[in-house]
Amino acid sequence: MSKRTAKQLTQIASVLPAYALKPLKARGFNDYDIIANWANIVGPKWAELSRPDKITFFNKTRKGIIYIRVYASAAVLLQQISQEIIDRVNSYIGFNAIEKISLIQDYNLTPKKPTVESLKPSETVADQRIEAIEDPELKEALYNLKASMSA
Repeated sequence: MSKRTAKQLTQIASVLPAYALKPLKARGFNDYDIIANWANIVGPKWAELSRPDKITFFNKTRKGIIYIRVYASAAVLLQQISQEIIDRVNSYIGFNAIEKISLIQDYNLTPKKPTVESLKPSETVADQRIEAIEDPELKEALYNLKASMSA
C-alpha cells in the first residue's frame, strides 16, 4: 500500500502572476504590477471607473499607447485628465514609456453603487444641526422626522 503525502495549501495570489504572465505579455504588460496597482497609480476614484486593457509599443520610438477600459459615461472625465494619467503611469514604470491614451468605452464595466448608509448624514451631525434651532415646535418636528426616517 502506498502512502499519500499531504501537500501544503498555497495562496492563489502567490501563483497567479506566474500563470497570468503569458496572457499579460500578449496584451503588452511585462508584469502584473500595473494591473494590480492600478488604484495606486490613478487613484481610487478613477480606478473604480477604469482598468488598463493593453499596452502597445512602437518599434522605433519605444513609445506606447495604453488602452484603458472605462465606464462609458466617465470617458469624457478621463479624457480631461489623460495627461495626468500618462504622467502617473510613466512615473510608476520609471521612464517615459506611454505617449498616448486610448479610451475604450465599456458598457459592461459598472462603478460601485453608493450604499444607502453612505448617503445618510451621521447621527451626531443631524443632532447638532437640530439642537441649533431655537423654535421648539420645529425642533420637535425635525426629531420626529429623523426618527421616522431611521425606522
